[in-house]
Amino acid sequence: MNSIKSSTALLLVMVLSLAAIAINEALFSSARIDLTEDRLYSLSDGSRNILAAIDEPVTLTFYYSDKATKEMQQVRAYAKRITELLNEYEVAAGGNVIVELIDPESFSEQEDQAVAAGMQGIPTSPGGPNIYFGLAGSTSTGKTEVLPALSPDREEFLEYDISKLIYKLGQSEAPIVGVLSTIQIDGGRDMRTGQPTKPWAAVAQLEQLFRVKSISPATDRIDDDVSLLLVMHPNQLSAATLFAIDQYVLAGGHAIVMVDPVAEQDASAGSVSGSDIPELLKAWGVQYDPTQVLADNAHAMRVNIGRDRPPVRHPALLSLDQNSTTGANTNFPGDDMITRQLEKLHISSAGILSALKGANTRFTPLIQSSSQAGILDAQKLANLQNPESLLEGLKVTGERYVVAARISGPVKTAFPDGKPKSEQVAEKEGEEANDATPDATVLSESATDVQLIIIADTDIFSDRLWVQVQEFFGQQVATPFADNGNFMINSAENLMGSSDLIGIRSRGQFYRPFHVVEQLRRDAEDQFRLKEEELMARLNDTEAQLAELQQPAKAGQQQTLNAEQQAAIDSFVQKKLSIRKELREVRHQLEREIEGLGTRIKLINTLLVPLLLTLLVLTRSAMKRARVKKALES
Repeated sequence: MNSIKSSTALLLVMVLSLAAIAINEALFSSARIDLTEDRLYSLSDGSRNILAAIDEPVTLTFYYSDKATKEMQQVRAYAKRITELLNEYEVAAGGNVIVELIDPESFSEQEDQAVAAGMQGIPTSPGGPNIYFGLAGSTSTGKTEVLPALSPDREEFLEYDISKLIYKLGQSEAPIVGVLSTIQIDGGRDMRTGQPTKPWAAVAQLEQLFRVKSISPATDRIDDDVSLLLVMHPNQLSAATLFAIDQYVLAGGHAIVMVDPVAEQDASAGSVSGSDIPELLKAWGVQYDPTQVLADNAHAMRVNIGRDRPPVRHPALLSLDQNSTTGANTNFPGDDMITRQLEKLHISSAGILSALKGANTRFTPLIQSSSQAGILDAQKLANLQNPESLLEGLKVTGERYVVAARISGPVKTAFPDGKPKSEQVAEKEGEEANDATPDATVLSESATDVQLIIIADTDIFSDRLWVQVQEFFGQQVATPFADNGNFMINSAENLMGSSDLIGIRSRGQFYRPFHVVEQLRRDAEDQFRLKEEELMARLNDTEAQLAELQQPAKAGQQQTLNAEQQAAIDSFVQKKLSIRKELREVRHQLEREIEGLGTRIKLINTLLVPLLLTLLVLTRSAMKRARVKKALES
């Protein structure tokens, strides 16, 4: 009888469980709970805004060789991540996104469809079948966008890539970004080495979202169809070109202007190449000195200077981060949309910006140094051999210096006398040509508040500081290791009024700086540097005296050493070896301190935290038993 009751109860539980599952699927299939810190498995608000703006249904087709990758667990895990995220888009779009999954087996119609859609086949072996792993988007009007090969290296940027694809499908026509640059950012030839240079990845990023139009540095007019002007390293621009930029801004055009005291990527320059546009910066209310370079002891990156020496800090090569400090003292101050979700930026030999006294414009810092910063003379970076030498004599002022700023407000022209005369002289009848436009057509002040972003560094967008570009089966795959590219695109989109992609671009990054470790390393390196300098001075002096004793006799004479001289040489050799031993010990001590801190952190994470949780559980259990015992006794 009891067995019958048990079987009935078990059957009832199974029926209720199946019913609960069915009800959950019917009523709560779109419900999601994401408990990760940055909500990495939920769509961001920017993605939801893009989906809400869709005017017509979008079909997303994921071409994934399921059967051909049964033995590739890493690929299958990434495919599952993509499928789950696509399902999130489908649910959030409320019917405006249709997801299709296609397995393009070899020599099938599906493979032909994948190739026709622009998918990149990845060969598994010589003569073997291709694997397809890409995404295609299309609309009912026939517009298409393709991600031909989804690289696992870009998994943390997956949501951004998909949302950007949908965003581009929804655009009728991309706005034009005019690029005026005296640096070969779109590829060319390095005049110093004679080697060809590749286009910058930052330019490729711009081209994915906008129509990029190259503007000659010798131009005297900015076309009206340019929605945003990017001026990079304005080195020795003519007065006519500066006037064209001035009038473009006064007419309501938005601009990103990048000057630099030391433009390391200027392939046509000598050792130090700076840029400045004093007339325009003054008119816009910005103070900038092209002879000053920012140095920051707290954010100096480490560089290699030789095989036999450990990496040293470069105080002008900086890694700035969102979490360097808290509150208003972060490297990205305020709550500006452009920098709100950036985590890390790398800059090199950057300049310093400040608000000009008495200016009518608003100067809003976007990027700034720590309080452990100072100012270097730009000439010190010419032919620099040991970056650590820049720390000698560096005066830390306690001030935070601004590298990039947003400028807004009313401005007046930098050319109150009107359009400058042509620099060329006409030969006709011996008269000087004058192509000045009548004053009536020249703007003397802005009709509305200008919107500008000024950056005192051009190297910030060079590939070496933020991205690694690799070949992935015929495709150039850019994998960022810093947010420099995001900063450029965020700035462009913000100035042109499109901010939906900004909130997506930096999600899913797991960079978490260990500030205690970094501070310990900096303090230890400071002590190491002072001790090393002392030991190196002793070593050089010892080697000089040893060389003097060991120098050969004059020509034609046989060199002989008496016992006293030989003893002196042996003594200096032992002294040299002793000093080198001290140097090694100082370096090893630095590493031991860092490793010791790491060990303590690991012990806390692996032992202390679980122990505390165990004690908490045991305490609660004891308290519960005590309450039960007390209740029974009463």
